[in-house]
Amino acid sequence: MLHHTPGRVRYRYRCRAGTPLDAHSIEHEIAPLKGVLQARANPAARSLVVEFEPGVVDPDRLAAAILALTRGAAVAGRQSSA
Repeated sequence: MLHHTPGRVRYRYRCRAGTPLDAHSIEHEIAPLKGVLQARANPAARSLVVEFEPGVVDPDRLAAAILALTRGAAVAGRQSSA
């Protein structure tokens, strides 16, 4: 997690080896997760912004759900910005 405010979180991400760095695929995989309102990936910055319902999910549970994805290209990395 790089940054979060109520209802919005930004993660740094990386893709599994052999998978394309396709923003649309990443957004498509994350959008149906419980509490997610919108997901936007920026491949150049390897940044993923997720807007979510605070009463339904929090940034830590959302990160765990993203990390648990088994199909597609989405894998969120918990790299901190320095």
